[in-house]
Amino acid sequence: MDHLSPIEMPAESTPALIVRILGETPDEVARWQAYVATAPAATIYHDIAWREIFRLALGYRSYFLVAEDRLGRIRGIFPLYRVPAMFGRPRLVSVPFRDRGGPLFDDPATFTALLDEAKRLKIDIGASHIEFKTIVPYPEPVIVGTGLIRADHWMHSVTSLAGLSKTKLLKAVGDKTRNMIRQAERAGLQVVETDITSAAITSWYRLHQSSQKGLGLPPFPRPFFEKLFADLGPRRLARLFQVNDASGSVIAGCIVLMDRDTAIYAYSVSLPINRHARPNDLMLFRVMCRLIEEGCRRFDFGADSPSQSGLLFFKRKWLAEQTTIPRYYVGEQAPEMIDSSAGRFELVRSITRRLPLPIARATLAPLVRYFG
Repeated sequence: MDHLSPIEMPAESTPALIVRILGETPDEVARWQAYVATAPAATIYHDIAWREIFRLALGYRSYFLVAEDRLGRIRGIFPLYRVPAMFGRPRLVSVPFRDRGGPLFDDPATFTALLDEAKRLKIDIGASHIEFKTIVPYPEPVIVGTGLIRADHWMHSVTSLAGLSKTKLLKAVGDKTRNMIRQAERAGLQVVETDITSAAITSWYRLHQSSQKGLGLPPFPRPFFEKLFADLGPRRLARLFQVNDASGSVIAGCIVLMDRDTAIYAYSVSLPINRHARPNDLMLFRVMCRLIEEGCRRFDFGADSPSQSGLLFFKRKWLAEQTTIPRYYVGEQAPEMIDSSAGRFELVRSITRRLPLPIARATLAPLVRYFG
C-alpha cells in the first residue's frame, strides 16, 4: 500500500460524529489498532505503542482523539501529546520528535471534527499551539477554512528499493561508495541484526550517548529505547542492527522501524574514532540488501534540516530522492522554527560537546523531553 498516495475523499455525506478521548481498555486499544491497520495514510507512529513509550520514558500525557459515527464506527483518529516547555506554555504535538503523525480521517468532515476537538483541548490545557506533521501535504479541500498554518522547512529523503538487487544497488551507488564498502570489509567489519537483549541495549545506548554528545545534542533517556524495543520489537516493527569490528566490539548501529512495505532509518549511531573504517557505509549497504531480500519497497531516511548539507549529500549517494515536507500549526501564528542545526545554536552545541559524558548524561537526558 502506497503511503504517498493522495488522501481519498468520498463524495457521500458523513454521518454525525462524536469525538472523544480513547480509553485504555484492551477493547479500546484493539479498535484503535484495527483502524490504523486499514487506514491508507497510517504510519508506524500512529501505533498505540507510542502512547506508553512516550509516557514511560518522557512523561508525556497523551490525548488520543477518536471520531465515531452514530453506529460507533471509527471514522478518524488524532494522536496528540502534551509536550512541556522549559519556560512558557506546553504544546500539543502529533507526534513528538518524528517527521510524521497527525490525524487520520475518512473524509474532510471527520478531519474538521477532529481538529475542532483538538482546538478545544488546546484551550482546556492552556497549550500555546497544536503542531502536527505529515510527509504528504493535505489537499486544499481538506484544510480550507480550518485556520491551519503551513510551514515548509524539513527535507525528507526516501530511496526506492523496488526493482533493486544487491548487485544493482552496488552498481548504482557508484565507485566511491563501493570503495568505502570494500574498505570496511577489508577492515574486518561485520554487520549483524541483533536480538533485543539487555546487553544489546546497553551497547546501543553507550554509542547513542557518545554520538549525541559529538553532535552537541542531548541523548534520549535509556528507558525510551527499552520501552521502544519492548513494545515494538516482538512484532518485528523495531529492529536493531550493529557493526562489529574485527575484535567483536560494537562500533556503530541503527534502529530500523518497519512501516508496512517501508523501512524507516529511525536512529543511527557511530563513534567518530571509528569512522575512518567506513562502518556507516557498510551498515547501510548490508541493511538495505537485507530489506531488498525481504521485499521491502522503500528505505526512508527521515527528515533533516536543509542546513545539514553533508548529511543530505550522504543520503543522496544512497539514491535518496529529497523533497520538502510540511508541518501544520493551529495558533495565532506559526511558532519560531526550532532547528538545532542552525548556526544560532552552535554555542550550545559546542558547550555540550565539551561536557564530560557522565555530566552530559545526567544533565541533558532529562531535558530532551522539552524538544519533542
